[in-house]
Amino acid sequence: MNTAITVRPDNRRALEMLFIIGAPVLSFVLITLVSMPRAVTGSFLYDSSTPDWFIAFSAIMTHTHVMMVFYRSHLNGNIFRKFPMRFTIVPIIVLCGFYISTAFVGIMAVVAFYWDEWHSILQTFGFGRIYDVRNGNDPHQGRRLDIGISFVLCLFPHLIMLTYLPDNQRIEGISEVLILGATQTQILNQWIESLRYPLIIFGSVYIVYYVMSYRELMKNGYRISRAKIALLGTTCLTAILIALFYSIADAAHYFNIYHALQYIFIVFISEAPSLSERFQHPRINKKAMMICCGIMMLTIGLALGIARNIDTFTFMGNFWLLSSLLHFWYDGFIWSVRKNDIA
Repeated sequence: MNTAITVRPDNRRALEMLFIIGAPVLSFVLITLVSMPRAVTGSFLYDSSTPDWFIAFSAIMTHTHVMMVFYRSHLNGNIFRKFPMRFTIVPIIVLCGFYISTAFVGIMAVVAFYWDEWHSILQTFGFGRIYDVRNGNDPHQGRRLDIGISFVLCLFPHLIMLTYLPDNQRIEGISEVLILGATQTQILNQWIESLRYPLIIFGSVYIVYYVMSYRELMKNGYRISRAKIALLGTTCLTAILIALFYSIADAAHYFNIYHALQYIFIVFISEAPSLSERFQHPRINKKAMMICCGIMMLTIGLALGIARNIDTFTFMGNFWLLSSLLHFWYDGFIWSVRKNDIA
């Protein structure tokens, strides 16, 4: 993650509190305002009363943050010059592969699903590393502990939620998503349910281990970062509340929205200087980027609407799958080449 946000005006701290640490809370509040609790709807899978506009909003936020990576890749001259083939030839080859082989599309869709989980959770981890460095800590101190706690706090509440689904709804979800036979569906259903207590026990033990390990690090000079604790706290609390009271679809909206808010904010902070340099125009600032982001969101919304109404979903589906894969890939190695910005 980029540590350029360490030098900032006073009002940036408030914005950062809102859009980084507070993003999970904002997303959770949105869910509570538009969706009914699971106890009311009775459905673990989705809330049929969730308005279409909110589903569209979630999709637009998701795709907007995916496309924002191109501020970092193609519009950042220093980065683009390092990897011209990755930014030009590779996307064309992959898109052609989607049209040549539907099996390739299916494989990459599965890859994208799991890569999305990994990428999103490591974003929380990355912000935690930034806050530790700001607090004067060694960036490598507690690194593995933070990777583990990010997965436990962000992912485990939703995995445990799956084990509590009523059998009929879990079987329905498995059969619709994975298209398995009755026997295979039943076996997978039982296996998922059997994970409940191992997940709860492992998560609880890891949290205790995490706290005890950091107590030891404090004896060796580690200083607690309140911002990191606040980030982990808001993320964990809202993830648990979503898992306890709302559907899987609501959990997906929650996860996508808060991840997008964090990502869009960090791109605004980190990429405005590079855009000014790229276009040799010192007046390119956050307001200009906000306008560009608004235009991007409007364009994405129109594209989704057109694809839905004129049966161009195959083309749009391939495009969004490609964009998502590039987002995960680009975002990973772009930060890895910014040696002075890595926390």
